[in-house]
Amino acid sequence: MPLLARTLALSINHNGTKEVFANQKGREHEVLLMCCITKCLLSWNCEKVASVCRERCGGQGYLSFNRFGEYMAIAHASMPAEGDNRVLMTKIVKDLMTNIGRKVSNLPKMN
Repeated sequence: MPLLARTLALSINHNGTKEVFANQKGREHEVLLMCCITKCLLSWNCEKVASVCRERCGGQGYLSFNRFGEYMAIAHASMPAEGDNRVLMTKIVKDLMTNIGRKVSNLPKMN
């Protein structure tokens, strides 16, 4: 169930990112960050879901008609050339800290 919940939450996030991308007025400095974050989280989730599904199917998970191998390849292909999303996430944090220093973005409020 947690993978399904995460997938639905990421889908909602992806749709929100598309809406911001389509109407950037006033949020130009956030668009690149949102797109990069969404790409990282979706590719990590896709890889995790495909791996867990393949493992839960046992030996049947290796059969080509299940297409888990194709989904894992798509997840790996969506990662940056460095091969890991951690590099991209580090860039996102650096850019966010730069925006906060320039007073373009604010730190999230803690409840």
